Amino acid sequence: MFDWIIPFVGILGLLIFVHELGHFIAAKRSGITVEKFSLGFPPNLISRKIGETEYCIGIIPLGGYVKMKGDIPDFADDDAPPKGEPGEFMSAPIWKRVIVIAAGPIMNFVAATLLLFIIIWAWGQPEIRPNSTEIGAVMPDTPAFHAGLKDGDTIIAVDDNFF
Repeated sequence: MFDWIIPFVGILGLLIFVHELGHFIAAKRSGITVEKFSLGFPPNLISRKIGETEYCIGIIPLGGYVKMKGDIPDFADDDAPPKGEPGEFMSAPIWKRVIVIAAGPIMNFVAATLLLFIIIWAWGQPEIRPNSTEIGAVMPDTPAFHAGLKDGDTIIAVDDNFF
């Protein structure tokens, strides 16, 4: 009954990963220090620090985030205001910040476009046959199957109205 949950979480996780990867790559390329790259929300199942960045997989798989140095503009209790140091998000020029913020949605768009091209390459473009009365495929256990229709049959009339 709930066999959709694992594929849903997998696809959602992939979308989140691609989105956050966009922010991550743009921040790194802009010289902004990335303190944390997380898929899912805390508490963390896995956490490992490589270089200046901590990579995490959280237990709640409904999102993710990229924590950059100096990216908290409301100055929470444990975060100091930006000091103008190199690598701080809020100290970066506005155009760099715009690129970092836009990179997530742009990566989702690029990934969707790439996936579309891969699907068309692998399975071909669907054939559109206007005004066709030929049956393309009949799935098992459908009303058409039980009525005796087969792949390739041609419909010549419906309710005594001939084509």
